[in-house]
Parts: sequence; structure tokens; C-alpha cells
Amino acid sequence: MDEADIAQQEVELSLTLSLQRKEPSLAATGVCHFCSEPVAEGQKFCDSDCEEDWRRLQWQRSQRVRG
Repeated sequence: MDEADIAQQEVELSLTLSLQRKEPSLAATGVCHFCSEPVAEGQKFCDSDCEEDWRRLQWQRSQRVRG
């Protein structure tokens, strides 16, 4: 593992921790919160890709400057 890999891991960990602190509680609605595809009972996302995309979108929204 080189320095770039380590840096990438640190960025991903930082993002994950930031989102965990600020993430609102999501209710399971029967559809994926990102793509609106049907999901199994109790699930919030259809797969890990949609969950990651939703988390990144939430992070991006939190970084916007409001004025």
C-alpha cells in the first residue's frame, strides 16, 4: 500500500465519520432512498452502491454555501 492508498482511506474514513454524525434517521419505506427501486422489508437501499451515492449526495448538500 502506497501513500496515495493511505490518503484515500483516510479521506473515506473522514467522510464516513462525518456522515454518521450528521445523518438524519431514515425510515424504511419499501423503496430505495436513492433510486426509488423496490427493496425488501426493513431495507433503506437496494444495494451498497446506492447507499454510498446517497451518503455522498447528502455530504455534498451539506457543503453548499447558503446565503
